[in-house]
Amino acid sequence: MTCLVNTLSKNSGRFALALAALSLSLTSACGSSDDDGMPDAMVDAAPDATPDATPDATPDATPDAMPMGCTEGCEIVEIALGSVHSCARRENGEVLCWGGNEFGQLGDGRTRHVGGDCTPAGAVDPRDCSGVPVTVRDITATALSARGGASSCAKLADDTLSCWGLEALPPMGGDRPGKRFVAESITGFAGVTTFSDNRAVQCAAVSGGGLICRGNNDSGQLGLGDTTERYEPEAAMGLSAVDEVSVAAGGSQLTCAREGARIFCAGSNRGAALGDGVASHSVCGDSLNPYDCSPTFVEVARDAASAAPVQISVGAGFACARLDSGAVECWGTNSSGQMGMDPGMVSQSDSPVIVAGLGMVVDIAAGTRHVCSLDADGNVSCWGGNEEGQLGDGSLDHLEECMPGSALVDCSSTPVSVTLPASAIAIESGLEHSCALLMSGEVYCWGYNDQRQLGDGTRERQASPVQVMGLES
Repeated sequence: MTCLVNTLSKNSGRFALALAALSLSLTSACGSSDDDGMPDAMVDAAPDATPDATPDATPDATPDAMPMGCTEGCEIVEIALGSVHSCARRENGEVLCWGGNEFGQLGDGRTRHVGGDCTPAGAVDPRDCSGVPVTVRDITATALSARGGASSCAKLADDTLSCWGLEALPPMGGDRPGKRFVAESITGFAGVTTFSDNRAVQCAAVSGGGLICRGNNDSGQLGLGDTTERYEPEAAMGLSAVDEVSVAAGGSQLTCAREGARIFCAGSNRGAALGDGVASHSVCGDSLNPYDCSPTFVEVARDAASAAPVQISVGAGFACARLDSGAVECWGTNSSGQMGMDPGMVSQSDSPVIVAGLGMVVDIAAGTRHVCSLDADGNVSCWGGNEEGQLGDGSLDHLEECMPGSALVDCSSTPVSVTLPASAIAIESGLEHSCALLMSGEVYCWGYNDQRQLGDGTRERQASPVQVMGLES
């Protein structure tokens, strides 16, 4: 998931971001999936013992591709979280990843890492992971995205995209997506200004303002007017001045784009995720499981008197926007309180509602069923699902209980505070974990940790933040 802090360039470094946050604080003081809340494609966690492609993979024969003694431009400036892996970008463009590597998410060309057996209990096939950051091979990145999937993508200096991990679609005539253990250029993406990737879908705003997308399209989430998958990116219909795009966390079926103060969404409308106040668009699914969807982008029904949105982030069946007033509004499913409303009282909303209990917010990050925010003072708050401790406040026992599917799980519709050792300057959320980049340059993570995606040397979930080890220069 790509970090967006205010409207600054991602290359500006953490000190510029902190200065912008301070400016916002002073300005405020002076008065100026599955769309029921579960990921729709759990292939990210499914066993698959035979890689379709393992370029230059040399399991056990060579040491892990550890950071090579960085001496210049070493500060971490961006983080991006997948389903069971995490990545960070240095100012000099080096990308480091840690966590699960079943599909090549670490991008260093290896299929096994020292001490990296992360096979779940009862699984037959071994799964590889790395508890320490390793260097993604052969790329110098200017931006990252992962969006809770089993792949990552990087924007390069020439405004093209390079991706590693699970491919968006099976090869022609194949029955399962391929694996990329090193970064590969994605054909058709050129002139990229901003982008978003969740393994199933890749979308990018390009020079001139249009939006191009490729990948799975079973709910029309590519916005191309149909539900046919695309191997090559094509221009979405009806958009011409896109400032930002966000695909759903975890591979579910929703894409939203921002054009100035207007927000548009395409894909599944389960849980009222399109946010346009309309109950019936087109029919997707099959005769046994039909559901409403829109294969073209429809406008989110925002209150005309509301402050303008400056950032969007899409979860599984819901989405949130940060406003230039510092407020946050969300719409769609509320199965885990991710809209900031008691799920026992409100199951969904087909138009945006303001999340109460937040300060002057300068960054937001939606996971599959939870959301985290960063305020202008460097404080982090989270709300929504908490079955893996992804709210980060140290508790697995909040007052509310939520029911995504059939299992009761912990959640909080009220934002709770995450205690960190220093002020944060950026946040990201993955499938069921979140991370914060601190003013000190350290990265702290919390939540799900089955594949060592928290980088703390364990495989235990952590309800409080732990430091990612090995990101030092």
